[in-house]
Amino acid sequence: MKAIPLIVLTILSLATALSAQEVAENARKVSWGRGWTCNEGYVERGNQCVILGLASDEEIRRYLVAESIASYSGNCPCPFNADRAGRRCGGRSAYSRPGGRSPFCYPSDITDQQVKRAREAYPSRKRPGA
Repeated sequence: MKAIPLIVLTILSLATALSAQEVAENARKVSWGRGWTCNEGYVERGNQCVILGLASDEEIRRYLVAESIASYSGNCPCPFNADRAGRRCGGRSAYSRPGGRSPFCYPSDITDQQVKRAREAYPSRKRPGA
């Protein structure tokens, strides 16, 4: 009978070790989703985190939208978000209201110049002398 708990503990230890190995490089553990998310300045591509300097324009646009929504202090930054009661924000969102703070909600909100600046902020290689 003592062998069964030992087997269970061994399996749990292996599962914990395997899950720790699955965290991508340049990522951090989180308690939701798959258990990790890319660090600042990196975008997720499959099971990897790619620095913005090597990311596609579309990946950078999605990154900037996610950062903008995450930095919004209210609960209705975009029309597709839900309020505290679980209702879709729609026209009550900050994005839909004129004036005040307007978060980026869609990739089309990001200009080519903003993509370029983001890419330059996280270059793919160190600059000489840096």
